[in-house]
Amino acid sequence: MLEGQPPDSRSDVFAFGAVVYEMFSGRQAFEGDSEAALSAAIETSTPPGCGSPTMDRLIRNCLAKDPGTRWQRMHKILMEMRLLAVSARRVEAPAAHREPAAVTGMRAEMQHLEGRVAARLQASEKSMAEMQVASTELRGQLAAVNVRLTAACDQQISTLEGLLEAAEARMATRIERDREANAERMARVEQGLEAARKHIATLHDSVAEDFLGFEQGLTSQATAIQSARTAMAQTDSLVERVVEALESLQSAVLEPHEERAVAAN
Repeated sequence: MLEGQPPDSRSDVFAFGAVVYEMFSGRQAFEGDSEAALSAAIETSTPPGCGSPTMDRLIRNCLAKDPGTRWQRMHKILMEMRLLAVSARRVEAPAAHREPAAVTGMRAEMQHLEGRVAARLQASEKSMAEMQVASTELRGQLAAVNVRLTAACDQQISTLEGLLEAAEARMATRIERDREANAERMARVEQGLEAARKHIATLHDSVAEDFLGFEQGLTSQATAIQSARTAMAQTDSLVERVVEALESLQSAVLEPHEERAVAAN
């Protein structure tokens, strides 16, 4: 909890061990003048023995720093405490007290049963310790695998990033090359358009000149036609006058001849 981890039932086992230690020893398991000092004592120090090896073993299993090495269930603690209570009552019984043989046999059987239970508990504790060691080793292996996986992922990510950067560089180069090629094509197209504009302008000027010449030719032809018409009109008038003159001349020539003919007759 001091390290910021979420509490669980093993936190209650730790608190139970601290209370039992204070009950048997008459002093607190961890002491400190300040909150920081108390926290440091809880995280680093181990309380001294309380005077009973069996209780020290029970309390030590409750106050282990690593939650994985503590008693994992209160049921085991209760079984251990019952065995301790039975042993304490047997030790505290008066030596002069004589028990019946049946009671003595039952007590011997109970002691044998207690020994078997204690052996079973020790075996269970040993198995639990071995499982905890195996669990620790497995955690270490998992951590190593996690490190390798992380390194492999980082390497893959670095490789992918390198490939992406190379692809981006190739794309940028290609885009730049295409941009230059497009710029050259656009320059050629613009040059072609400029040449076409110049050709169209020249053609327009030529057509304008031809059209102007054509208009001038039409004007000249219209003037010539008008002159021809005027000349024809003048010719017609001249011809009419000539005809009139011929008629007058004929009249002048023929009338005296007729008169002479009449006179002769």
